[in-house]
Amino acid sequence: MSGSPAGDPAEVRDDGDGGTNSFWQPTTFRNCRESVRFPAYQNFLPGGSITYHNLSRFSDCVFTLDDQYPVAYDFQHHVYMHRVDGIHFRACTFENALPDAFFDAAGDFPCSLYLGHGIRSLDAQYTISSPCDVIVQQGATCPEADTRFSEFRGLDHGIHALGSAKLRNFSANRMKFTDNIAGVYSSAVVGYSVRNSIFSVGNRNLAMTNADELFWFDHHRGIYSHSSYAFTVQDNTFFKSPGSLPDRKIEGVVIGYSRDHNDYVFRNHGEDLSWGFVGEGISASMEPSYTPLIGLQMICNTNTNNDKNLSSRKANGESAQQQASHIIRTNQGNIWRPADNEFDEWQGQLFKKDYEVTTTFSPINYWHRNVSPYVPLSYDPLLNPAPVTALPVNNCASKLPPRIPVELPPGMAPGGLTEIVGAEKLAYGSTRYLYDQLIDGGNTDEVVQEITDSWPQEVWDLRNSLLAKSPYLSTSVLKELNLQNKLPALVYTEVCIANPEATKAEGFFEWLEEGAPHPLSEYLLAAIAASWEVRTYRTTMENTMADHHETMSQAATMLLEQLSADSTGQRVNDLRTVWQEVRTPAARYAEALALMELGEYNAAAAVVAAIPQEHDKLKPRELTEKNRMLSLIGFMQNLAASGRSDAELAPGEQDLLENMIAGQQDRPAMWMQNLLCFHYDRCASPWTGASGEPKSLPVLKTVEDKVPALLSLFPNPATSWSVALVRLTSDDAAATLRVLDVSGKQMASYRVSGPEQQVIIDTRGYAPGTFVVELRDAARHLASDKLIVVP
Repeated sequence: MSGSPAGDPAEVRDDGDGGTNSFWQPTTFRNCRESVRFPAYQNFLPGGSITYHNLSRFSDCVFTLDDQYPVAYDFQHHVYMHRVDGIHFRACTFENALPDAFFDAAGDFPCSLYLGHGIRSLDAQYTISSPCDVIVQQGATCPEADTRFSEFRGLDHGIHALGSAKLRNFSANRMKFTDNIAGVYSSAVVGYSVRNSIFSVGNRNLAMTNADELFWFDHHRGIYSHSSYAFTVQDNTFFKSPGSLPDRKIEGVVIGYSRDHNDYVFRNHGEDLSWGFVGEGISASMEPSYTPLIGLQMICNTNTNNDKNLSSRKANGESAQQQASHIIRTNQGNIWRPADNEFDEWQGQLFKKDYEVTTTFSPINYWHRNVSPYVPLSYDPLLNPAPVTALPVNNCASKLPPRIPVELPPGMAPGGLTEIVGAEKLAYGSTRYLYDQLIDGGNTDEVVQEITDSWPQEVWDLRNSLLAKSPYLSTSVLKELNLQNKLPALVYTEVCIANPEATKAEGFFEWLEEGAPHPLSEYLLAAIAASWEVRTYRTTMENTMADHHETMSQAATMLLEQLSADSTGQRVNDLRTVWQEVRTPAARYAEALALMELGEYNAAAAVVAAIPQEHDKLKPRELTEKNRMLSLIGFMQNLAASGRSDAELAPGEQDLLENMIAGQQDRPAMWMQNLLCFHYDRCASPWTGASGEPKSLPVLKTVEDKVPALLSLFPNPATSWSVALVRLTSDDAAATLRVLDVSGKQMASYRVSGPEQQVIIDTRGYAPGTFVVELRDAARHLASDKLIVVP
């Protein structure tokens, strides 16, 4: 099948018998502005209200562009999906085969924006895989004769996935991403998965003018993830494409603003990259006592000739004051499980580092095995390399630590993972309780609250009496307490820790390990031993909490991945149940999304409203985030009551969402922003980037352009937006940028300040024609340029 840009895309709708049932097998979609469109639709089992996956399948299809594009070039994307689930692409190719020179020949300034997307989605659940995907998941190897892969090639973004108000996500397995500006772009998608894929990055030599890439500094990226969490980025390979320019900057994986969820970038390989694996922005809990425990980690990745192997860096776009809170998890690995990344081990190489740290919120403890190539030799001062003595076997065999005795196959029944989540949650909560009582004086933690709420008043009275007599209780009293078994194990451990002289007495600890009638768990025994030295106690307890919380979180992520891929349909209630176990603010927001998807808006609002009571040390911006989420829930509830979708907002409602966003990029702000961008082209550049100030968007060269202009516009002509690049001299402290029509009527006004600033001019409300963009200070005209707006 061939398409035309002037024609309609293949639109997949209900087939009339309870679900879509479209199967596209070897089919070519050639030179279409948009090849396939899936508008919002939910499938149900016949005769009932139980949701079921969409049945549409694409196998061995090719989506392509070539130099026979029949009309003025206006390509957008090959596949569009909005609020559908279950779409499957197998062994399909998505490409823009037009060479870089095409854009010059067509009279257009070459830029990444024109390359388009392979798949563009909002709140959609879909999978892209090779024919051997199922075989590999079941533990077998793919037959050597079957070399078919799904591939994204020559595009701006191969997969461009946005999240808004649902828990839907995408899965890419055994893929090829070749010469895209970004192979995978994920914004605020909870629970996506990219596995076993090959990324060849860098060979598209076009200026990067897409607003999404404003802070990228012309860097190309394998995976870019912003405000997404509970993801799987595992067993992928990233390398610089042989056709790249020599000075082209390439980044393998960039994860930004994953916030307070324990995420891994796990067991990937990067080669010949400028940056291998990057965490940036706020990618950990902002509460200092939780920053070592909850956040992004890079684990078991390997590097070959990468200029910067691992990086914790600030993201551009925020103020210097806001950037001060940027951080990844400050414990990378722990004393029992080294992070086990393999480094280039750079020494004496200018601009090359094993571990770059430009974040300043807190030093990062990097736990490593003390043998090459696991030792970072070149790193920034805010990295604290910490060798471990415990060297676990098969440390990188699974995201779950080696102390979990059985390696879990990909198809493991959810019940096994559920048991691990529950056990690790209990171990974390118990350790957190002991830590809080003896270090922080009782921090509020929802998991701890769950445990302690079950204790009767008699337990509290006995506990308080015993602690009042501490540290003077004798060994015999501690033995008698164990014999009587009147205290929960956690309280008994707390009393033991409060009496270190008694627990250190000869023979007591051995009795507690082997002869006590009511033995303690290993992690509680370790807490007692660590209490003999306060400094060791704190380190041990923090590492213990980190270990149990990340294991709980990773088991939950694995369970969520299985449930999301369930062939019978979206199991939203099951997803919600898993999130209820994880008890972090990130989990509460995910649970709220699940409730919104079920139409239970009041329950979603109650979950979010309770966050400050469950976590009592939230920062002001986190409280603002909570309020913004409540506003989003209310907005979506009113929209649902009106019988409309998010694709049917009136201009005033769009303005209201923009006012609610208020220029921020927290989780609810990104969910609102993605909605506006996807449907209404009201987009904002995500905060990201390496170092320094945002790059200047390229401008057309003119004869007069021998020195930097005070004002330049691009794109010009404009259809929906143009960026004004303003440069002020040291004599100009501030100025005003005005847009005037031909009659001199002011269309817009912007306040700017030096030395350099970029202003996005929204031209969607302008009639086609010529406008004047004028820059002036209070006393004089500084510069002006013509802006042409076309339909």
